[in-house]
Amino acid sequence: MPPNPCENFFLIIYTEESWLGKTVQFQFFRQTKSLCTKK
Repeated sequence: MPPNPCENFFLIIYTEESWLGKTVQFQFFRQTKSLCTKK
């Protein structure tokens, strides 16, 4: 079973150290979260 993309995005955000990385990942996460939360 493939990993849950929503969990991966949380992991990426919390493990990213750089400020720019956090900003970019968070923008990407916000888009994906809306897709993940839609049933």
